[in-house]
Amino acid sequence: MSMKVNFEQLWAIANREAQPISETFNEAFVSIGLRLEIPTKPKGYYCTPLNVKTFAGTGCDGVHFSFLEMDDRPLSNSPVIMTVPTNFHGQQNVIIGENLYDFLCLGCRAGYSVLEEFSWSNGQLEPIRSNQYADYLDQQQINLIEILNQELSLEPWSSLEDKIISLNSTYLSHLIY
Repeated sequence: MSMKVNFEQLWAIANREAQPISETFNEAFVSIGLRLEIPTKPKGYYCTPLNVKTFAGTGCDGVHFSFLEMDDRPLSNSPVIMTVPTNFHGQQNVIIGENLYDFLCLGCRAGYSVLEEFSWSNGQLEPIRSNQYADYLDQQQINLIEILNQELSLEPWSSLEDKIISLNSTYLSHLIY
């Protein structure tokens, strides 16, 4: 199932969820590793590709998520790149979604901070692979993830490693430095 999700929908949910807790919209999902950046913009890290627009970060160690600008695709329908500036021994840029919906599905059980594991050759992927919520999440974090899951019809990926390999073999060569 592939649903069309655009950044404006995600922003609207974040804006609504931020109101009761007196946070700004970009901080609404920071506890699950999704600090939104509006408008999307280039990020100034040495390892961030030049042809991307950053839309979110984990809030930790400069890890950020960007859309790959290609063709005439709307950004929300573009591949999602994760950049991990502190990974000096692995892969600093990893393609982790065919589009925004696909990316959001990837973190729909474990949150988005843990996605950094994809950049490390010995990454611990069990929480991402599981169909259950990760045991390190508290109830407030699970509630936020459930809101996204329900409102955007998010479902976990079925074959994690194969899909990551396929995405990276398809899109990694498109990155410009």
